[in-house]
Amino acid sequence: MQFDMLESSIKTIIDKKVSAKLKTTYPDLNFITEANDDTDYMFPCVYIHELDVTETASSLSGKHINAIQHSLQIEISTNKKKADSKRVAYEVVDVLKELGYTITTMPVYTKIATIHTYFVRATRLIGNGDII
Repeated sequence: MQFDMLESSIKTIIDKKVSAKLKTTYPDLNFITEANDDTDYMFPCVYIHELDVTETASSLSGKHINAIQHSLQIEISTNKKKADSKRVAYEVVDVLKELGYTITTMPVYTKIATIHTYFVRATRLIGNGDII
């Protein structure tokens, strides 16, 4: 497993699985890995980003990383209804569980102005030879 490609790999998997399941309800579901204050987002929007990634196992010589603790935060936002972001959030949780992640923060709701957002945090131990 290439540890440096995890965020984009996870995004691709979540995008494909959640989009396939919700394509009739949310045909314009937008998945991103970079937040940009200058961009007008398409809603609903799923923002996937890595949190602290820590080494959990190295080789005896200390020259190779054998495993990491991979943590993600995913923010699901919409400018329509709270229920829309909630439904997408729980679909994302289902995919994360399929991928072997432990949900450390179940979907938590917040509203800023007219934007409804659910936050999810998840973590997983990923070994050098693991396939996601």
